[in-house]
Amino acid sequence: MQSASCWKVFVLLLRLFGLRLIIFAGELPDGKTVRLEDYQGRFVLLNFWATWCLPCLKEMPDFERAYQEIGEEKLVVLAVGMGEDKIKIRKFAEKYGFTYPLLADPDMEITRLYGVKNIPVTYLIDPKGVILGRALGVREWANLDLLAFIKSQF
Repeated sequence: MQSASCWKVFVLLLRLFGLRLIIFAGELPDGKTVRLEDYQGRFVLLNFWATWCLPCLKEMPDFERAYQEIGEEKLVVLAVGMGEDKIKIRKFAEKYGFTYPLLADPDMEITRLYGVKNIPVTYLIDPKGVILGRALGVREWANLDLLAFIKSQF
């Protein structure tokens, strides 16, 4: 389990990299188009994943727990399916019971905008749209310290 100090160091170090938010629109499995700015005023965990990625699947239940614990009015998990189409994503979400937004990125346009090469990759974005950090690889997203940090901001 990641300690509180590890999460604080993670956020502080990644702020130094000067990561910038890139606005995009994507399509949900039901055909609805969403834009990143639709979630302004909430924390966003912007995750890049694929149905074939076992490390991605390992951390996705944690995203669901965090999403349910904090509530969608304060936290949105926005998972971008790298090279995935709507049909495959819909079946995947139904199979595993994920309720947070899963975006199709069949041509990898969003993936390229963020320069993602390896997955999973997750960005933590604050309610003002500032990227607080980027995590490469699997993390414990339902970590009590991270959830407490998000809750404390409201």
